[in-house]
Amino acid sequence: MINFKQISLLFLVAVIAIVSSQVVFGQLLYANATQCGVVNDSQTITLTAGNISSGLVNGTCFYINGSNIIIDGDGLNLTGSGTVDLEGSGSAVMIASQGSWIDPASAGAIIINVTNVSVRNLNISNFTNAFNFSNASNVSISNVNISNIGRSAIVFVNVTSSNVSYVNANVSNTSANVLSFNTSSNDLNVSNNVFAIFNNSASQPSHVIFGVESNNSIIRTNNITSGNSTTQSIVAADGIRLINSSGGWIDNNSILLRGNASQGINLTRTNNTVVSNNTINTSGNFSAGVFLLTTISNTLVTNTLLTSGTFNASDVNAQSSTQLRLQNQTTGAYNFTSVGLIVENTAFGELSFLNTSITQNGTNLTPHLEITNNNVFVNSTPAPGFNTTANLTFYSTSSLGLDSTPAPFRDGQLCPGTICTVLQNANTFIFNVTNFSNYSIGGNCGFLNASYTLIQPITTVNGTCFYINASNIILDGAGLNVTGNGTSLQAGSAVQIVSQGAGLGGIFNFTNVTIRNLNVSNFTNALNFTNGTNISVSNLNVSTLGGSGIVFVNVSSSNVSYVNANVSNTSANVLSFNTSSNNLNISNNVFASLGAPGLVSSHVIFGVESNNSIIRTNNITTVLVNSPGNLVSLDGIRLENSSGGWIDNNSILLRSNASQGVNLTRTNNTVVSNNTINSTGTFSSSAGIFLLSTISNVLMNNVFVTNATFNASDVNAQSSTQLILRNQSDNVSIYNFTSVGLIVENTAFAQLSYLNASIVRNGTNLSNDVQIESNNVFVDSDDAVGLNQPANLTFFGATNFVTRTPFRNGASCASAICTVLQNSDTYIFNVTGFTNYSVGEGSGPAVGGTSSGGGGGGGGISSANQRKSWTSLGPQQQATFVLNEHKIAVSQILFKVRENVRAPWMSVTKREAAPFALNKIDPTYQLLEVTKSTDLVVSDVKIKFAVSKAWLSENNMNNDDVALFRHIDKKWVQLPTKIEQASIAEVQFSAESPGFSYFLIGKREDSKSQATNAITGNDVRESEKDVVELEEKPVKKVAESVVDREVDVQDDVLVEQVPAPSNTPLYVGIILVLLIVVIPAGIYWYKNHY
Repeated sequence: MINFKQISLLFLVAVIAIVSSQVVFGQLLYANATQCGVVNDSQTITLTAGNISSGLVNGTCFYINGSNIIIDGDGLNLTGSGTVDLEGSGSAVMIASQGSWIDPASAGAIIINVTNVSVRNLNISNFTNAFNFSNASNVSISNVNISNIGRSAIVFVNVTSSNVSYVNANVSNTSANVLSFNTSSNDLNVSNNVFAIFNNSASQPSHVIFGVESNNSIIRTNNITSGNSTTQSIVAADGIRLINSSGGWIDNNSILLRGNASQGINLTRTNNTVVSNNTINTSGNFSAGVFLLTTISNTLVTNTLLTSGTFNASDVNAQSSTQLRLQNQTTGAYNFTSVGLIVENTAFGELSFLNTSITQNGTNLTPHLEITNNNVFVNSTPAPGFNTTANLTFYSTSSLGLDSTPAPFRDGQLCPGTICTVLQNANTFIFNVTNFSNYSIGGNCGFLNASYTLIQPITTVNGTCFYINASNIILDGAGLNVTGNGTSLQAGSAVQIVSQGAGLGGIFNFTNVTIRNLNVSNFTNALNFTNGTNISVSNLNVSTLGGSGIVFVNVSSSNVSYVNANVSNTSANVLSFNTSSNNLNISNNVFASLGAPGLVSSHVIFGVESNNSIIRTNNITTVLVNSPGNLVSLDGIRLENSSGGWIDNNSILLRSNASQGVNLTRTNNTVVSNNTINSTGTFSSSAGIFLLSTISNVLMNNVFVTNATFNASDVNAQSSTQLILRNQSDNVSIYNFTSVGLIVENTAFAQLSYLNASIVRNGTNLSNDVQIESNNVFVDSDDAVGLNQPANLTFFGATNFVTRTPFRNGASCASAICTVLQNSDTYIFNVTGFTNYSVGEGSGPAVGGTSSGGGGGGGGISSANQRKSWTSLGPQQQATFVLNEHKIAVSQILFKVRENVRAPWMSVTKREAAPFALNKIDPTYQLLEVTKSTDLVVSDVKIKFAVSKAWLSENNMNNDDVALFRHIDKKWVQLPTKIEQASIAEVQFSAESPGFSYFLIGKREDSKSQATNAITGNDVRESEKDVVELEEKPVKKVAESVVDREVDVQDDVLVEQVPAPSNTPLYVGIILVLLIVVIPAGIYWYKNHY
């Protein structure tokens, strides 16, 4: 039986055993300066016990189980209980966390995250890991020496915002890293460490610094080594390797790799990381200084890459990576597979390939992709994979000192728009290129040796912009502006052809040069071309120039078309060509000279010593605000010392003084035709067309609107011979001839050629002074004495004669006056002086009626004529033709216009006889013909005329015995005529007519004949072919007339005059009603009331 003492002894032994078991098998609850243990919150432990060996069973010395802890080894050694190959030897320092080896029951409460832990000044060896930290922040490891470690020296799992610095560590076992961090171990700073790894295995590769899923870490100024000088079997040991990470900064590290298949820096699925200023030395095969796999937006900056591997080694190896930026990065051997590449020199510019799948390798990348001062060069011959589209950026282009807006250059020339596209025009200049060669930035202006299309507007700093320096060039402005720096005479030209003597090294003559689609302003000249052929200028807008718009010197066989240009300075022309600038075609342009006071000797188009040019369909304007009396010369078109030109269908408006629409000075064999010249100049020296010292020029079908108030001329010719007015004299009013050899021609009828080459004559209406009509040439020698000169008359188509004979005033011309020169269908004879001439047969045609007093007599010859023209007339406009020719009885013709018509005319001619046989009107006072332009459609015609009382007295006639007759259907038809007023000398009448034809003033017919010959209501066609006007509207009751536009002759629309019925039976009936009804009613009423 156990007594109490025995029981007490047994209890004591048990207690001692339990206590002993806690000492032998349990963990230390607290660490201190001399032993390992658990370190709780807010402790600072400084070791003092010399070299401490771990005494814990599981091999770990310090368990960190709180925050705000400092372990300072004070330079002492901390030696584990294991060997370098032994796993499970614990860690020198471990941050306790859930799942750690520490027994929670013995250590107390275990926290999940700790913060502010510092371990320093320790020498650690013989552990599995030197440090194994999980779930912590603001950890600091510094001044630690680590050796003989079985696995990774430092392991961070979910450790953030922490530092590892001044650690000297090496690892030599399989699958061991010097520093390993993962699982959101972000914002680490790993710097100033010396890390090494040796004796690695290819089957279980290790790395010096290895991070996974950890962002924004700095790895800086570390000395990293893999392998040693005697053992080269180590493989796949990277210096720094990041996987699935982002935002890191790896710089200024020194990395030495001595094994195969090792990368100095390996970024795998890692983005937005900068690798800069590292020195990476690799010597193994299949190695790379920097390796990238499936990355985005990483940057390599100024790394020194030393690769000495003999097989498949490279400075940079990138695969499936986009936006890889090489910034100031010198690169030797490279291997790119499906890479998006950006190369930048921060001093000069950037090359950004748009192709994100470039595949190319080579032994030296730097000379393949060069960015130097104002130059980007891709040598695509050895590296065709880089010959793809890219954006080029040039920095600080303002420092280049360019003389104009920056522009892309390719191989030293302006880059065509098909290759280069400007993306940003600023001090940082960006443009796209489609393929590669050598690119730079130059002034948009410069020498053109090849075709070029503008890709941006240009502003020059000084001087000329483009120099054409080759043939077969097209400069296409693409509708953009080229702006100079001023309008002085030293401001240069927008485009200039380089020529011999220009001091610019050019050749003598260029050909096939096209300038088009350009807007030019603020230069001296828009274009200045010397010595060229086949030049084409089109679709230009030119303004604000100091000199001439376009200047050609010795430029031939060239075109200027669809140019809108104006100039406004002294001695400036819009287009100037000279010195054998022959065979030009100047057409469809809008030119204006907008002068200022004091402008002298400037013209819109000015050619000198240039032959065979066509100036056609241009719109030309001169405008000058000038003080009265200030003479200037501002011509629309001026040719001097030239020949063989053709000036036609131009519209010329002159709003300046002393200006000529077309000026031919010492210019010969030139045709001026179908131009409309409107001159508002206020000096007599202004003229529609001016000729001085010319030979054999032709004026044809030109229309003039001249300011007659100031005696300006339609045509002013001086010292000019063989001046031909072809179908022109009818359109000339005011003229001035001084020493002129004149030929007047109507191509349908006849020609008048004066033999006197020095005619002097001026007048106000050449169309009245010289008249050429069907078989008739008339010169009013009474009024135009200077034109009463010997001449040759040529009649065209004189076919209806048996024996052709010259006629003078309707009778055979005496041989002393007329001399036949050619007797054929084109009949020519000479006359000594002037009146009416025609071609006749024998004694001439019959008289159309007896003559007495003021009219009668003769054949179909005109003895007086007056013509009027209008600029235009509109619908329902009342027009009036006032005649002041004293030989013509008609004083006024009034009519309404039915349709718009441009440049219409009307002519009244006194005839001696009608050209056809008609019923006689006896006596006849005067025979007249009224003609008009065929497109003038009229109605409500009223003709006013006067008859002398002396003639009425001679023929025993009263005032009301006079009537106006009109030729209708081979008869004289009397028109309604009434007396307007009478004076002592004459009686004035008016008559209404449905249209125009031949008219006769004579004795009124009796009522019976009048009714017989009255106007009928049926439309009839006048059979005489020489009546070529269009009749419009009847005077009385008229059936609607049909206007046939296909013919020139329309019959009168006539209305029968029916005598009004008598009203006598009506009056008699009214009287009978009054007698029968009213009188009995009156009697009845009287009886009833009285």
